[in-house]
Amino acid sequence: MLLAFPLAVAAPLSFDLESSALRFTVEASPTAVKGRATRFSGEFDPVAERGSLVVEVAGLTTGLGPRDQRMLHTALELARFPTLAFTLSRVDGVVPDAGEGSVTLVGRLQIRDMDQELRIPVTTSWEGSRLRLRGAVDLKWADFGVPDPSVRVSAVGPGMVVDFDVVAVPEADPG
Repeated sequence: MLLAFPLAVAAPLSFDLESSALRFTVEASPTAVKGRATRFSGEFDPVAERGSLVVEVAGLTTGLGPRDQRMLHTALELARFPTLAFTLSRVDGVVPDAGEGSVTLVGRLQIRDMDQELRIPVTTSWEGSRLRLRGAVDLKWADFGVPDPSVRVSAVGPGMVVDFDVVAVPEADPG
């Protein structure tokens, strides 16, 4: 599928971490647990319909030390699996060459030693040569072989919502 995009943009585009956010919310008792990824990288090539997002497990945080330690070391096994990765295989829809649009990103998410195909609805918008991608996806721990990350004072549900607002920029973009 041929995608239209501003002619000034050279693909692939890299994620600008200063302008991007990757967050997760887990239903838990007594209250939902909110967290974020502080270290990730990736790229998106709207022409070739390729891309990737790699999250450093050590950069995931909920802001509560004991909960983070259980999440990182027991549930996600940081020592064996230092990254989580989404690899794009195709884009369903057309990224418009201006303004907003919507597409579905189709690819594989790997967590620990398991991977699953995901279809992620995304809103796109161009801001000059910068492409903003916004979306969310529901994930279940069991689909990736992740043990229950609950801690004694807070039981978590079987899944989480990951939402993102990433800005992809040409390599030469000063920001």
